[in-house]
Amino acid sequence: MSQQLSLLQNTKSSDTPDPAVSEQVRSPVFGVDLHCHSTASDGELSPTELVELAASVGVHTLALTDHDTLAGVDEARRAADRLGIKLITGSEVSCELAVTPKKVVILHVVALGITKPEVLEQHLAKIQQSRADRAQAMCERVKQITGVSIYERALELADGIAGALTRSHMAKALVDLGVVSKHQQAFDLYLKRGKKGYEQLQTASLKQTLKLIHASGAKCVLAHPTRYGLSATHTRKLIDTFAAAGGDAVELCKLSEPMATRDMVNTKIQEHGLMVSVASDFHGASMSWNKLGHVNPPAAHQRGVWLSL
Repeated sequence: MSQQLSLLQNTKSSDTPDPAVSEQVRSPVFGVDLHCHSTASDGELSPTELVELAASVGVHTLALTDHDTLAGVDEARRAADRLGIKLITGSEVSCELAVTPKKVVILHVVALGITKPEVLEQHLAKIQQSRADRAQAMCERVKQITGVSIYERALELADGIAGALTRSHMAKALVDLGVVSKHQQAFDLYLKRGKKGYEQLQTASLKQTLKLIHASGAKCVLAHPTRYGLSATHTRKLIDTFAAAGGDAVELCKLSEPMATRDMVNTKIQEHGLMVSVASDFHGASMSWNKLGHVNPPAAHQRGVWLSL
């Protein structure tokens, strides 16, 4: 593995929202990681580099789950075949859910084990167009607030692919252009829900999305269930709704999250008989608190979704 990959995995950035967690409780390398990103969306490593890093840290089963695209899968599979890693075809698909009559949130459902990609392609293309339109609108809002045009730099960071341009690219552009000093600061000041630079992605409902994912031959996994800005009550209702709509599994909380939060999610998983998924949500150095392969392993009574793929 190159020195660059080693640095990306081992560097701990101080510009992250990483809670103060000791190395003793940091998630171990489990060997399975079912949520990570490459340069096909907002990751910092190419699909090949990502798989090489996975092999170097001891991951034997990997899912590439770029946002609303399958563009990196073929390249990743070639590297996985060469290195003897099981690669699961996946994507992190955006959808929406009305959690209250006045509040609609964008959820992420990880599709794992896609066998009929053609079923999803048209839908993913629509989301990519919505993402491109949102990026332009958000960058214009940020320009009005800061006086700095970030669109060109953000698009460059997205390899010139407007449909792949995410808020992470915008955050990096804000850092690169000196508007903010830290990645998370860009979200806190301009890019997260409720800030003046934010605009919501337009996509399908949770129920429609689960139906499409199942039609593609994949399992539906609720990504990072505690990261939607919801109260504990609404987080529990979210898992209820996901299960009722036909969801298959929920990602386990990170070990850095409070025990009470982890217990709450685990209780809901057990209540609905859902499978579990393990996920680092690795992107690269700008989000270095998420290390590839470092996941919360399942309890003995929990069934891993990868066992069904």
